[in-house]
Amino acid sequence: MAKFLAVEWDANELRLVRANLRGSDVVVEEASSFPFGELTIGTAAADASESSTRSLREVLAEALQSQASARQNATTLIAVPRSNVEVRVLPVPVVPEDELPDIVRNQALRQFSSIGEDWPLDFVPLAGNSEDEMQSVLATTISPELVNDIQETCLDGDSQAARLVLRPFATGSLVQRALGAQLPECSLIVELLGEEADLTVLHANQVVFMRTIRLPSNPEVSMQAQAIVGELRRTIAAAQNQMSNVKIEQIILCGDSRLHQELQTVIPEKLSLETTAVQPFEQVSLSSEFRDNLPEYPERYAALLGMLQDEADSGSHTICFLQPRKAPEAPSQIRRNTWFGVAIAACLIMAGLTWYLKLRSIDQEIQYLRSESANLSKYVEEKKELDKKLDEISKFTRGNVIWLDELARLSNTEMFPAADKAIANRVLMTSRTEGGGRISMELHISEDASLKWGDLVSDLKDSGHRVQDTGLKGDKSNRDYPWLLNQTITVLSEKQQQEAEATAKKNSRSPSAVSRTTSPSTD
Repeated sequence: MAKFLAVEWDANELRLVRANLRGSDVVVEEASSFPFGELTIGTAAADASESSTRSLREVLAEALQSQASARQNATTLIAVPRSNVEVRVLPVPVVPEDELPDIVRNQALRQFSSIGEDWPLDFVPLAGNSEDEMQSVLATTISPELVNDIQETCLDGDSQAARLVLRPFATGSLVQRALGAQLPECSLIVELLGEEADLTVLHANQVVFMRTIRLPSNPEVSMQAQAIVGELRRTIAAAQNQMSNVKIEQIILCGDSRLHQELQTVIPEKLSLETTAVQPFEQVSLSSEFRDNLPEYPERYAALLGMLQDEADSGSHTICFLQPRKAPEAPSQIRRNTWFGVAIAACLIMAGLTWYLKLRSIDQEIQYLRSESANLSKYVEEKKELDKKLDEISKFTRGNVIWLDELARLSNTEMFPAADKAIANRVLMTSRTEGGGRISMELHISEDASLKWGDLVSDLKDSGHRVQDTGLKGDKSNRDYPWLLNQTITVLSEKQQQEAEATAKKNSRSPSAVSRTTSPSTD
């Protein structure tokens, strides 16, 4: 069960209602008033010197203090009088609803007599022709100084103002709930408040015009009724002029005092309009204790009870200076950016995880290969040893002379004399450490072979063999083979052959070789 304190004031007194909300039902526990004496508001209170003068803050603090035991966990609702705000009907272009608050504020800054950039501003659209290019709004603003006074006073009393509404709208809400379908399209509400009265015009269930009038000081009911009728006539004329072609059909009186009864008699006679009455406390539930202790002037609490009914119904108020209509804020990018961030983070995590798994797989492969390499290292060492031995063998084989091949060469009669022309007395074949070898022979040759001794030497020479001899010597002791020959054949290794070829090429390119081969002839 929610607890609420509803507060509002006029020129003479501040009124307070304490109620509990049970679902959508308002149960009033207490209704009381606190006189001002001579009311001062805002900075005027600091300059007041008369002892009878009491500021709004002082009386509000007194009212809240009187509810000290009951305001725990209570929500405070404040209704501001018409006299403490500025209200104007503003023409504005027909625009989308979310653009309307900025347009209304810009228009209000030009047309309101007193308003600042920081002043709370709220408004309601008025009914009109949907085909028109312009529409009307009822805009109202309040001094931030008064708002701060109210909020600070509530805070000082361990409370907080949750709503700050405009009183005629709260009264209009009570009347609409009270009459329901019986409410005509256009009507005028009269709310008597001691020395003043609120006159509020309802059209299509919406407040479209409001005035606060001072009542005559003459206590006679007939005099006050005549004065109110005169103000009603002026209000009807002004409202119908504003609404154009809309006529007020009924006067609604909040209360049943002698003055209300007099007005029910006078208004039909003077204005030719029907009247009806609404009893504020009959529209809500009353606690058993409060039912027998109603306030002296119950008609003055209509706005408070209407404000409580709005809170119980939906918590929404037509005009509220603490939650005025504003252009919707730009959609927050936080959620979208958060999703983007999460998506990017997820991608990075997946990429990192994939990269990590790839590196881990590579590391495992490297570890396996290292293990395999360690196992194969002994084979590598064995291969090195084999390669070393093979190299030694290769060196030997490349430099070694195949003597059988050399003997076969010497047995070739095209290169060496046949057996009937030469006798080998001695043949010595030796290998050399640097490669290759040497064949030393002592021969006795016939007379015919001696004639071909030059050809014999030439036939034995080639790129792999060099031939040296000591020349022919006669030997008369051997008649068939009279010539003695000592011959040495040098067998070159492959390497020696390559070196010999390189040297020959180098010598063939030298200038001295060229000059020898191209010496000029003489005549």
